[in-house]
Amino acid sequence: MIKKNLITLLIQSDPQSAKVNNFSVVKLTLPKRVFYYLLPLLLLLLVFVADGAWSIRNNLLLKSKIFKIETKLASKQSLLSKTDEIRKELGIIRDFLGMDEYDLIGKSADSYGMGGTGPEENILQTSPAFNPEHEVRPNTKIKDPLLNQVSSLRNNVNEVLISLSKMTEKLKHMPTIMPAKSKNYWISSSFGWRKSPFTGLRQFHYGLDICGKKGSDIVATADGVIEKTGSDRFIGKYIKVRHDETYSTTYGHLLKINVKKGLNVERGDVIGLMGSTGLSTGNHVHYMVSVDGERVNPYDYVLNRKRLTSTL
Repeated sequence: MIKKNLITLLIQSDPQSAKVNNFSVVKLTLPKRVFYYLLPLLLLLLVFVADGAWSIRNNLLLKSKIFKIETKLASKQSLLSKTDEIRKELGIIRDFLGMDEYDLIGKSADSYGMGGTGPEENILQTSPAFNPEHEVRPNTKIKDPLLNQVSSLRNNVNEVLISLSKMTEKLKHMPTIMPAKSKNYWISSSFGWRKSPFTGLRQFHYGLDICGKKGSDIVATADGVIEKTGSDRFIGKYIKVRHDETYSTTYGHLLKINVKKGLNVERGDVIGLMGSTGLSTGNHVHYMVSVDGERVNPYDYVLNRKRLTSTL
């Protein structure tokens, strides 16, 4: 006899995952009235379970996004700090090189405008992976302020490197060291007006007389080319070195000349020996420096002044 007022629910395990002949079946018989009362509760329970699972999934996704955002912000902040440190160091180098101030030098990283879009758009919008090595064209307008800073910093670095390269080449041809390579030497006559040791008359001395032991090495004070060698009745055996279009040096009263015209020399190369040829009262080198054809005080172009001063 079939009972029409009852409803039977059969709950069975998945036959594909269950073992053969070992199915698990739960039989639940309820009156229709009770079932109809419980049905809304069952539906609410299903909705609650589904909503909870959806909320958990959304929370996990949100946490993942937040973690990625925090990581990206930390990376950008770290890069901002580094670019600011590099910018300050470049400012010091530019001051040392005598370069004009760069437009971004001296500004801190947080002083740059970060506006234009809302914070949600700045952070949550998908953007291409940041690559500091990516080349940015000078005329390209970049919306990302961090990329703007890195691009400007790269231009600044390139400008400093070019200036350093030019200055390095210039320094190679600028006289900077003593021409006499000797343990004991002293300056017997400076650049300027003096009383001539031969006539007793007041005359202008256009060089620096550096005394030392006979035969001491005389070295080129900068890179250059031997422009001329010869002998003169006043400065005796001499060598003239053309360093570049600006600088030239002359070494007189030499005992011996070790180089020939047209030879390339580097700073520190031995070009002759100290002597007393020509009009001289003793062993020394008459050292002259010319800048754009005008003879200047050689003492101003000697970097090892401490040692020189101690001998005066």
